[in-house]
Amino acid sequence: MHSRSWVDEQIKLKGILNSYDEEGDEAENKDNDEVAQFQTKVEALKLWHSKLVYCTAHTVLGLFKNHRKGIYGFPGIAQGAFVFDEIHAYPPKLFGTLLQFIRVFSKANIVLMSASMTQQQIDAIQGILAETDEKAEIVRGPKEIEELPRYQLESVEREDLVWHEIIQELEQGGKVLWITNQVADSQRIYTEAVDRFKTLSFPVQTLVYHSRFRYQNACNQHQELIKAFRGELPAFAVTTQIAEMSLRAKDKDINSPVNSRPDYQEVLCGLDLIICVDSTEDKNLLENRILETLNHPEKTERFGGLSLGESRDLINDLRIIEQLPVSTDWLIKNPKGEALPVWVDYQGSENTRWETFTLGSFHKDAFCTIKAN
Repeated sequence: MHSRSWVDEQIKLKGILNSYDEEGDEAENKDNDEVAQFQTKVEALKLWHSKLVYCTAHTVLGLFKNHRKGIYGFPGIAQGAFVFDEIHAYPPKLFGTLLQFIRVFSKANIVLMSASMTQQQIDAIQGILAETDEKAEIVRGPKEIEELPRYQLESVEREDLVWHEIIQELEQGGKVLWITNQVADSQRIYTEAVDRFKTLSFPVQTLVYHSRFRYQNACNQHQELIKAFRGELPAFAVTTQIAEMSLRAKDKDINSPVNSRPDYQEVLCGLDLIICVDSTEDKNLLENRILETLNHPEKTERFGGLSLGESRDLINDLRIIEQLPVSTDWLIKNPKGEALPVWVDYQGSENTRWETFTLGSFHKDAFCTIKAN
């Protein structure tokens, strides 16, 4: 859950695929979509009774900026334990609000996660804890794993030598990803790249991608970068550490099979999924078993989180509906679509059935036939 989850739904379902100050209610009020604003309020109230919530830092820390979602969700936030991930990537204002949160929520269970915090950030956190006579317990990873060689490092004395190698790679039709630590630096490098590439005899698609884009623009820029690196033309992109969290490719050829399963998962929240079941040819009548489980959950032996095929696809609520909504998009079988599980083997993944789908209007390909092996 986050304050732009409705944007995720629109982007993901249509197949397309900010700064901290613009993450709250002021930005929301710029949208005329009353449905999206209503959904934001409803999601905030869900915090009250949810046992486990995945959300952005802004959803929680927005409480200190009088953002509506944080205020509405305060009863849930006040009694929670917290895990903040990748805190080294927080912009200064967001990190400052995190420090304020630690000060106010003293004695709360808080886990701060990072693999590359600066000493200044560590000192700032320890300084806040000292105010309330608390100390941080630092949990380190296994030393033998932390010290594994991960990169082939090559020292370069001058930046112009780097540009020489970049242009050589581009001349061969290659793709270059330059990652820097600061937004201002990425903007400077992007400007210089545009100027340098003007003198080349071939076109180069040049992009900049950093953490200060507004959410919608960041989603679009992310896809433009992926599209450029999958294309046939030379491409150059300069990014900040946002690439560390969203572009973890294992091979410089982005079309390589080893990149088919990236090291991250995109989170799509607040999605309503309707499943129609017709088991007239099933002697055990699956729909009767579904009704029995919903009406008498105490008879069900399964326990734990309910998901659609994979543990990442958690289901928050399950119920029978009397009629379809007026506006409904159907998942239609399409060999070029997204892969989704249609029948799950809970004993192991080998026999899970998969189909590929795209969104469309209803016709016979909206149904999948499931047969026993």
